[in-house]
Amino acid sequence: MTVDKTLERGQKPVFIFKNHRTSFYYWCKARKEFGISDSFFVVTMDHHNDLFPLLPEKIAEIQALDLNNLVKVEKFVKNKLKKLNDDYVFAAMEAGLIGDILIMSSETRDITEYIDSASVKHKIFHCFWPGDLSGPRGFLTDSIPNRNSELITSIGYDKNGNPNIVLDIDLDFFTYYYCDNTYVVDKENFKDIFSEDSLIWWIYDKARLITIAKEPWGCGGAQNSKRILKLLKKYFLKSQSNDREPWA
Repeated sequence: MTVDKTLERGQKPVFIFKNHRTSFYYWCKARKEFGISDSFFVVTMDHHNDLFPLLPEKIAEIQALDLNNLVKVEKFVKNKLKKLNDDYVFAAMEAGLIGDILIMSSETRDITEYIDSASVKHKIFHCFWPGDLSGPRGFLTDSIPNRNSELITSIGYDKNGNPNIVLDIDLDFFTYYYCDNTYVVDKENFKDIFSEDSLIWWIYDKARLITIAKEPWGCGGAQNSKRILKLLKKYFLKSQSNDREPWA
């Protein structure tokens, strides 16, 4: 399993890799190294929902997997999770890595919960982009009483933050299709998504770690993926003096 870099802002690790299913491995790694027993609340930014159902035999393999044995976890991720990178979310819920999840995606939003094999209910919240979180009808700031209380409570916005938030980013979130081609959104879109008043910064501040999937295939090629990574650094993961080295 190839990891391009691990950068740090303060003590916050940022893991960057090619395939989105690799997030499963780094959630295991972080939970082991941080001594965390509880599940994460994951906030994911992705062009796709990645909510493909699991077959019974896959669930059985997850139940038998030792999450503290990172060598075995790596093999499981590489050989057992789908190469289409669309079943790792439910796999992480079955493994107890994810409790609830907020998916920022333009895809259809028809799945609102997942009940795992241990009968644990996982809430699946949806919005289109970070701008939906704030404002008078924002998912975290809505003035209508209790409208989004489940999300507010689950993510911990009502009590100054869930200590186990993970921010997960698929670079294809920043792409769009036109005439059968994939394009990268422009700089103005990045500025808008990561504006100073966006609550994505609250999520960043509370996150224990950040996982980033380059997904060149989903981005329309390696050049698009590389361009998005540079823009993401410029407008979100801004360089600081304690960065180990610049992006590749």
